[in-house]
Amino acid sequence: MNSTFIYQARDPSGKRVRGTIESDSIHQAVDALRHRGYLVIEIKAKRPGLGLPGMNFRSGASGNELALFCRQLATMSRAGLELVTALEIIKEQHPNPYLRQAVSLLREDLVGGRQLSEALRGQPRIFPAVLVHMVAAGETGGILDDVLEWMAHHFEKEQNLREKVKGALTYPAVIALVAVAAIVFLVAFVLPTFSNLFISSGLSLPWPTRLLLSSSQFITKKWYWLVGGALLILPLGSLYLKTDKGWYHKDRVLLALPRVGPILLRVGLARICRALGTLLTGGVPLLTALGVVKNTAGNRVVTQALGEVERGVEKGSGLSALFASHPIFPKMMVQMVAVGEKTGSLSGMLLQIADYYEGEIDYVLAGFSSLLEPALVLVVSGIVGFIVISIMLPLIELVTMVG
Repeated sequence: MNSTFIYQARDPSGKRVRGTIESDSIHQAVDALRHRGYLVIEIKAKRPGLGLPGMNFRSGASGNELALFCRQLATMSRAGLELVTALEIIKEQHPNPYLRQAVSLLREDLVGGRQLSEALRGQPRIFPAVLVHMVAAGETGGILDDVLEWMAHHFEKEQNLREKVKGALTYPAVIALVAVAAIVFLVAFVLPTFSNLFISSGLSLPWPTRLLLSSSQFITKKWYWLVGGALLILPLGSLYLKTDKGWYHKDRVLLALPRVGPILLRVGLARICRALGTLLTGGVPLLTALGVVKNTAGNRVVTQALGEVERGVEKGSGLSALFASHPIFPKMMVQMVAVGEKTGSLSGMLLQIADYYEGEIDYVLAGFSSLLEPALVLVVSGIVGFIVISIMLPLIELVTMVG
């Protein structure tokens, strides 16, 4: 039974093309595209249109797992083991079941006469395009062991960057969730015990108390409006964000946010500079490297800018001049790329830029966390204080009246 596969590739003229192809397996689909003269960048099975929006169950490998895979394979290859034997050992030892299955398929492909890069290309959900192109370059240049070591370092850097960002945002997110839960509990369950007392007393309630009582009554008596609104807005919002336009607008808004935007931009620039520098170090042509790298930034605004840079390079323009034409790329980055082009050390300069931005991210994240945590405390304290004052004002007036 044929399956439908979605692919991105370059045709014989170097133009990027997208489309679908019917085939019995992903390997046959890749072979069919190769026979057409296409260089496959990405290919994946087309999934049925079922399931809830936003549901995405990951079945790949983390950066650390990919780094371990590359380093093990490089070490055993240097020790004189054949790749087939090395893959068999990795398959038996690796704790990730998805990666074990992927390694088993790699071994079968190698036994069937495929090169490692071809086998990796057949599993894009596990092995990213940057690894495929680097391995292909290593096979061509006879430096596969060195390339695998470089990729291990690359994936470790990627994972470290991801963990730093996640760690900086986790604690404030937990505080915010706990605060929201506590406020909802106070308004929905604690405040109603005072509402009957206030209403029956006949007091003229101050506006903070009236506002709080109205909010409490809405949450307790018309909660279905909140639930219904959430069930309507969240799926529609998720569907919109899945479109190119929605994703682009979301990323543009994120980059415009104070404090948050600069962090996200630095993360994206660090990722693309490291990936591009690594690919160029491995001998991958600049145009091909840009096609691979532009989807690694994690931000559609940066991706769109890189797409324009890619088209400019295809027409013969210099990389630094193209970067300079887009305000999203900082002047420091443009100047360092220009120096790399003039001195013939573009790949090394890009890796230095990645190191610089990763160091900046550490500094900025530390400052962001130190500002965000007290800001959250002040906001939560203000809301809780408002609730307490709203309850205490009529209580004080009631006690005074009774006395």
